Amino acid sequence: MQWSSRRSARRAAAAVLLLLIVVVGCDSAAGARELRIGFIVPMSGALAPYGGSHLEGARLAVAKANRSGGLRVKGRKCLVVLVEKDGGSSPEQALAAAQELVSREQVSAIVGPIFSSQAIPVARLADKTGIPMIDQIATNPAVTRGSPCVFRVSCTDDFQGEAMARFAFERLNARRAAILFDVASAYNSGVADVFSRHFVSVGGRVVAAETYTTGAADFRVQLRRIAAARPDVLFLPNYPNEIQPQVAQMRELGIALALLGSDAMSFDDPGYMKTIDGAWYSVHFTPQDPNREAVEFLEAYRSRYAKDPDQGAALSYDALGLLVDVVNRGQSVDAAGILAGLRGLGTFEGVTGEMVFRGSHDPRKGIVVVRMVDGNPRFEGRIGQ
Repeated sequence: MQWSSRRSARRAAAAVLLLLIVVVGCDSAAGARELRIGFIVPMSGALAPYGGSHLEGARLAVAKANRSGGLRVKGRKCLVVLVEKDGGSSPEQALAAAQELVSREQVSAIVGPIFSSQAIPVARLADKTGIPMIDQIATNPAVTRGSPCVFRVSCTDDFQGEAMARFAFERLNARRAAILFDVASAYNSGVADVFSRHFVSVGGRVVAAETYTTGAADFRVQLRRIAAARPDVLFLPNYPNEIQPQVAQMRELGIALALLGSDAMSFDDPGYMKTIDGAWYSVHFTPQDPNREAVEFLEAYRSRYAKDPDQGAALSYDALGLLVDVVNRGQSVDAAGILAGLRGLGTFEGVTGEMVFRGSHDPRKGIVVVRMVDGNPRFEGRIGQ
C-alpha cells in the first residue's frame, strides 16, 4: 500500500513536470500571444461595394506584420489577428458589430467603420468601454471630438472643405460657387458647410446651396436653380451612387459647370469614372503619389491583388500600420497599453503621408487633389495643413 502510494505520487509528479514542460514550450513558441484587432466594414447592403478595398488594405498590413512570425512584444512572438465584422449599411448594424467585437471577440482595438454615420455611435461605445478605436476614413469631426479613445488617420471634413474652397478660389479662379448636398447626411452637410464658409472667407460668393435627402433620385429641380444662379463651379460633397445621377442629369439639361468633390467622389468603377470626367476632387491617396511609402505600398498591393489600390485600401493599411507601430513602441497588446501609446504618439509616416498627432486625435497632414481625365485620376498636387 505504501509502495503503491509512492508510485502514484511519482506518476503525479511526472505528469506535473510534463505539463510544465508543455506550458513553457507553448509560452516560448511563436504565436503564443495575439494582437486581436476588430475591423468593421460594410459587407452587405447598399454600402457593401465600398468595403472590399478596405479589407484588402487591412489584410495586406496584417500579412506584412506577420511576415516574420508576428511582432515581438516583451521578448515573445505575437501574431496580429484581424477579426472582420460586417457593419452592414446602417448605424445600428455597425454598432451591433462593435458590441460583438468587444464582448465576445475581446479585441484590443477597433478599426472602422468607414462611414461617419456609423462611426459616430461606434466611437461612443469605444469611449464607454475603453477600447481604442482608429477610424480610417470617417471624416466628420464628431467622430473624435471630445473622445478619450478615438483617433483617425484621415483628414477631417473641415480640412477637406477648406482645402477644396482654397483650390476653387486660388487654382480655378472661381468667384461664384454652388453646392448640392444631402442635408440628412452628417458627412455631406458637414463638408458643404465648411466649404461654403471658407469660400466666402477668402472672397468668393456661394450663389446657390441646394439640398436633398438620402434616397433622392431626381435632382433636376435643384440643378435648374443652380444653373440660374450662374456659378463658376459646382461642389458635390456626396457619395458616388448620388453623384452619378446628379452629373448625368446636369449634362442632360445642358448645364456645363466645373465640378468639384471631396474624398467621397472617389470610386473605382469605369462607368462612374467616365461620368465624372473633368471633375477635381480631394483624396487621401492616389497611386500616382511619388512619396516613397506610397510607391512601396503600391508595389506590394499590385503584387498581391493584381490591381491598383484606392484611397480606402491605403487608409485601412495605414490604420493597421499605426496600431502595429504603437504596439512595437509601447510593447503592450492590451487595450490600456495601446491607448496610452496612441495618446503619446507624435508622428507616424504612412502611405497617405506624414501624420502629426501632437495634442490632437486628428492628424495634421496634407490632402491630394486629383482630376478625372479620360476615365483616370490624374495627380494635381498636395494641399498642406
